[in-house]
This record gives sequence, C-alpha cells and structure tokens, in this order.
Amino acid sequence: MHEIVSFKKIKNKIWANIFYIGNKRYIANIYHSYEKAYQDCEWRKQEITAYRHLLINHEQPVPQYLTIPIHQSEIPKNWLPLPVFGFLLSSKKLSKKTI
Repeated sequence: MHEIVSFKKIKNKIWANIFYIGNKRYIANIYHSYEKAYQDCEWRKQEITAYRHLLINHEQPVPQYLTIPIHQSEIPKNWLPLPVFGFLLSSKKLSKKTI
C-alpha cells in the first residue's frame, strides 16, 4: 500500500544560536535557515576557543553556544542580536545587580 503523507508546515519556527550563563538562556542571534545558524554558531565557537584562556584568567564565564529551533514567541520583546562576546555585557549587568 502506497500513501502520500503530507507534513504540516511549522509556522513561526526559526533557528537560534543560544548560550547559557548560569540557568539563564540568552539568544545570540536568529536565522530562518539551519545552515546559516550553524555557520554562525561554529564561528562563535571558534572565537570563544581563541579567547578561552583570557576569559578564564579574568574569571569570566565561558559560554557554550548551541543552535536550536525556537518559536517566534520565545524571542523576548526587546531582543537585539548579541556580538560573540556579548555575554560579557550581560555578565557585567548581572554582577552589578548583585552588588
């Protein structure tokens, strides 16, 4: 028996490069194609690897970037793309709040 199986189109699904600091998730950038998201994620990983020792010596978090599918509704309202080392800005804000 041969049947044609149709798949429903998933609306508003996009690819995001994310990283975690503690338990908080940050969205670094978003893409409509997996290939572009993957390329950007690999580039971010290479940049972090190049500066890993510097980050550790200055007691900064070393993020692990991931590419995941997300729904458009998961993007925060005031979200802006983060540069590779954008987590340093986020960690400074976090440390200022705790002081």
